[in-house]
Amino acid sequence: MNENTMFSPSDRAKRKGRHAVLMRRLMAALDKYRTLERESQKRYRTRMEKHIRLVRPDATDEEIAEAASNEATRSVFAMDVMTSYRSKVAKRMLRDVENRDKDIRDIGKTIEVSNK
Repeated sequence: MNENTMFSPSDRAKRKGRHAVLMRRLMAALDKYRTLERESQKRYRTRMEKHIRLVRPDATDEEIAEAASNEATRSVFAMDVMTSYRSKVAKRMLRDVENRDKDIRDIGKTIEVSNK
């Protein structure tokens, strides 16, 4: 059975109308998706440029543009950012441990002095 024998002319017209409406909706949704995707990529690129500037403040604009556009370079800079962050966290933790150690030693000295 082909399309002509299955539906009456009015049914075919209704189907064509529905099809046209659905196609317009689909095209509108695709356009919206593409716009959102471009905006998302732009935001990601801007964020990567900021991260790169944090990791390498002395980088030139050309180096930043290359790093932000190159996938392999982006991952290297992302690792540098994480390494830098981890380093800061580790230093802060070491400082906290050293402060606690100092406090414990001070408490120990106070106890020794009070026992004499």
